[in-house]
Amino acid sequence: MEGFLYQQPELLLEQYDIEVKAIQKGRGAFLVSTNLGPLLLQEYRGSVERAQILGEIWKTLKELGYPAEQLYYSKEQEPVIQDEYEVSYILKDHIQGMECNPRSREEMKRAMEEIARFHQYSEECLARLPLGWKLCHGELYEIRTRNTKELIKARNYIRGKRKKNAFEELFQKRAPYYLELARENLKQLETESAEEIRPVLCHGECNHHNVVHKMEQWQVTELMCLQYNYGTKDVVNFLRKMLEKNQWDIRLGQELLASYEKVRGLTPQERKRIYLELAYPEKFWKVTNHYMNTNKAWGMERDVEKLQKVIDQEPSRVAFLESFSRG
Repeated sequence: MEGFLYQQPELLLEQYDIEVKAIQKGRGAFLVSTNLGPLLLQEYRGSVERAQILGEIWKTLKELGYPAEQLYYSKEQEPVIQDEYEVSYILKDHIQGMECNPRSREEMKRAMEEIARFHQYSEECLARLPLGWKLCHGELYEIRTRNTKELIKARNYIRGKRKKNAFEELFQKRAPYYLELARENLKQLETESAEEIRPVLCHGECNHHNVVHKMEQWQVTELMCLQYNYGTKDVVNFLRKMLEKNQWDIRLGQELLASYEKVRGLTPQERKRIYLELAYPEKFWKVTNHYMNTNKAWGMERDVEKLQKVIDQEPSRVAFLESFSRG
């Protein structure tokens, strides 16, 4: 069995017209050194049709001048291959570079500029490639509705317990406050206007891990989750992650938004959308959801620490949101 597992990537790579020099096991994928440069062979769980579309998008982005990773097709010109167990794989460029450092103000600002530059190219790509993808309008309201129901379910479960552990005691004290924030946010999202919010080919999971640089050249990588959505989604994902790691520093937030607007300006409605996305107590929901979906006897101390950190950061988060709302 071990021999088969070792040989598996070699067998899969025989389906491509490439010269394989070395194979190294990476995180959830195989790093492959080839005559075409470093490539990544990884499992793929989407449809063949989506892989085909992604390949066309990446190719168009590169033709437009953006250094997007490229998809490689098999000798049979298939974007997806399978092993004998019908597990699907794709082969794509392995983009090498240093990830954005969330401790470096200059790197975070440069990364935000790169996200804006990526959005410019993705808008142009959309104009050249009418994909027929449905705009994810209304998606955020649906997600927040589901998140709020999960918070209510957690509140009811914990409130009904006669003997509560440390996490549950802490959660019960703060749940009314966060649930009120969640409900108010839902009311505002329900009446939100989508006018002047520009859709793009959104990265979908934009954070410091997938904005990289090498020799002063920056780029957005890992484009597997591309979606037709508002560019504010990427802005918020990156901004929230950086602010959480930097105690919701008001000045940093202002500088990051200014860095984005240096390349691609934001409309008043887009700024309102960013505010609404950041105003939802997402981290409180995330920690609660993790606790509810894991064995309560394992890792509780870690969940308590995470919840306490969310609570400790709340005054700074509120101060940032107040500053942001004033413009």
